[in-house]
Amino acid sequence: MPLSNELIQICNNLPQDIAILSFDNQVVFTNSNWLKSADKFAEKHIFATKNAVWPNPLLNDKQLLNSLRIAVAKAQTEQRSTSNITTDISLLGYQYHVTFFIGPLVLAGTNATIISIQITMNSLSGDTNLALLGRDEAVLLNSLLEGVVIQDANGVITANNSASEEILGLTSHQMRGLDNADPNWGTITEDGQPCPPEDHPSSLAIKHGVPVLDFTMGVNKADGGVSWLKINSQPIFKPNESRPHMSVTSFVDITEERQRQKKLIQISKRLQLALDAAEIGIWEYDISAERLVWDEAMFSIIDVNPADFKGKLSDFSDRLYPADKFRVLTEFSKALNESNSYISEFRIVNSENKIRHIYVASTVIQGAKGEGNTCIGINRDITDEKQAKQQIEASRNKLLNFIEDLPTGVCSIVDGKITLNVQAEKITGYKNSQLSDVNDFWQKLFVETREDKPDFYASLTQPTHVVSSTTMKIVRGDGLHRWIEFKGCQFDGGQAWVMIDVTDQKEAEAELKKLAYFDPLTHLPNRTAVEHNLIGAIARAKRHAAKLGVLVIDVDSFKNVNDTYGHPVGDQLLVQVAQRLRERLRDSDFIGRMGGDEFMVIIEDVTDQEHLTFLTTELLNCFSYPLELIGPVNLFLNTKISIGASIFPEHGEDEVTLFKNADTALYKAKSLGKNRVQIYLEEFTLALKSKLTLEQRIESAIDNNDFSLYFQPIVNCQTNQIESVESLIRWFNSELGTIPPDQFIPAAEVSGQIIKLGRWVITVACEAFVSWQKRGINLDYIAVNLSPLQFNDEGFIDDIRHILNETGINPNKLVLEITEGCWFIIIR
Repeated sequence: MPLSNELIQICNNLPQDIAILSFDNQVVFTNSNWLKSADKFAEKHIFATKNAVWPNPLLNDKQLLNSLRIAVAKAQTEQRSTSNITTDISLLGYQYHVTFFIGPLVLAGTNATIISIQITMNSLSGDTNLALLGRDEAVLLNSLLEGVVIQDANGVITANNSASEEILGLTSHQMRGLDNADPNWGTITEDGQPCPPEDHPSSLAIKHGVPVLDFTMGVNKADGGVSWLKINSQPIFKPNESRPHMSVTSFVDITEERQRQKKLIQISKRLQLALDAAEIGIWEYDISAERLVWDEAMFSIIDVNPADFKGKLSDFSDRLYPADKFRVLTEFSKALNESNSYISEFRIVNSENKIRHIYVASTVIQGAKGEGNTCIGINRDITDEKQAKQQIEASRNKLLNFIEDLPTGVCSIVDGKITLNVQAEKITGYKNSQLSDVNDFWQKLFVETREDKPDFYASLTQPTHVVSSTTMKIVRGDGLHRWIEFKGCQFDGGQAWVMIDVTDQKEAEAELKKLAYFDPLTHLPNRTAVEHNLIGAIARAKRHAAKLGVLVIDVDSFKNVNDTYGHPVGDQLLVQVAQRLRERLRDSDFIGRMGGDEFMVIIEDVTDQEHLTFLTTELLNCFSYPLELIGPVNLFLNTKISIGASIFPEHGEDEVTLFKNADTALYKAKSLGKNRVQIYLEEFTLALKSKLTLEQRIESAIDNNDFSLYFQPIVNCQTNQIESVESLIRWFNSELGTIPPDQFIPAAEVSGQIIKLGRWVITVACEAFVSWQKRGINLDYIAVNLSPLQFNDEGFIDDIRHILNETGINPNKLVLEITEGCWFIIIR
């Protein structure tokens, strides 16, 4: 039973699983979707391979098997008989709804039967659903572009979405039951070393009970390549439990970003191969010299013998079809004079006196003074494409008739009139008689969403050759709301649109996004959601020339709570802090958790700094009374917060700058004693940069001997004689000048370099004292000040002993002076 190429192409472009049976029930044709589904649902035996009998005798549901056999028999004996049979199946934890369409078909005078199977996913099956849809708010995984897997506390995969299968190259059946130690993963770290299972993001999230964000890991593929993934793993806790019972891990493929340079080279080579394979000719025209240069392909396209080529425009124009010659030369001359790009089509007459259709695209390269020096372009013979288009147009009516009886919603638009097939009427709830034209269709079905998708309306009403795809919410004739995916091809004089009901997938996507964008502990938006909201708030503020405030809030002494009472109490405290902040904020304000004990608040329509200070002070005041934590031991904690704030646009016009400056203001608030609000000032950043600069330069200053010691005499007032000296350190930098000790000593203490610097000071002081003694200068002692960090350093005594031995100074001559900070350490 031979099938035409046209029919095969039509079937392969339909979204259903299509098969054609001979009169003896043997499968003589399957489209590509049928083959994919047959592999996916092999254990259900609802499909059959080519040359096998259908319905499949191995089908477990014997009642369904009998119904399908009866329907096939009716289609073979009653040429107008069609049947629709539905059933539900379960596979790998998912519930699917299956619709069988069975109808007669006549091919080349031979009776046949067409089978169409449409499978849609309803939900996860009962057992898995209970595991996922519990207190942790895990939901259906499909419909996201990011890969998502769910693992139990032992790292065993219990669920995944379809994107994860595509990214990892494993089927759901292959993934379920694997843990991080399974050799199938073949994971590597960024430096190419094997990544042990205990270092996988989900293992770390389960082990430590904290999210693992922006983790980069490579996965070795079967073909020897590596897929690089950016991974976020979120631990999920049951109420009142401190150990996670599962993890939700999302990931995206970033291989292209890591291999961009390599791929650019590959793309360049492939482009040349594509040009060669597509028989695209490249030419260059020197405008001032009127010189034309062709590559080899151009001689074949324009049909000119290379020996006859003179490098003149006439080499091209002499081949032009007479009716096109004036138009093409006029348009090309205008493009050259105006230095514009030129895209067009024209006809030539080749050496065999046959007409060929040619596509041209060119652009003018500007010279140093802005004038057009050179025009470069491409030509391609599109004769075969033109003929193919005519054949497609001739097949248009046949295509529409073929899909009319299929169980797929299809609407056609011709001259503004819209026609629905039977399934499209069921999807929309409207009969053809109830829709006068495409505008009526638009007004009735898209009441709520038409303003959001003006491009879709344009694609319905304006002729184009672009294949379109979009998802819209419609209002059916009975008032019900459904999400419909529209896929359409528009051509001259008409359009055809396939309509697929994707309501269930949209609802599942919304639930999964809740998990992806909300913090499971406080139920506030997470860092990702905060960043998206801040970007949107900035855009709104720019449009309305308004101000907005960004607050970064930190819980004071939160680490002490964790260290004293444990992380479960710390988590409960964060929940209470989030609740109190949310209660005090206005409905128009946005709050999210950035991570740890840090929150961000976005306040729109701020009038000025005084207004923002008032609002933030209100937040401070709401912690004027203790928080009550109820658990095994009831606690009342006097919790305070510190707030750093920045204002758009004064302190930044993008999300990164606003957040950075608010965080800098928070650092300043903490340094001033906590429990306060600090609005950002530019001097904070300058001071912080100066501090960081000092910390970075101290190490090299020690190595380069940029520090020097000065000795302040200690004079006996009665004898007016110098009895001893005190060592004073000074630092001169060639770029920064003289830097006072009250600036570089705190910086050295923060960076930990004070130990090395202090050791240098004591050594140089002792060497100087011994040198004076050798020259006959006898003093009672030399004094050196100590930092509290030196005094508390475990190696301090050994350092002093070593310096005494190396310099030979009498220990009685060295006085170590301690500050108030040292006394605080002794008292503690």
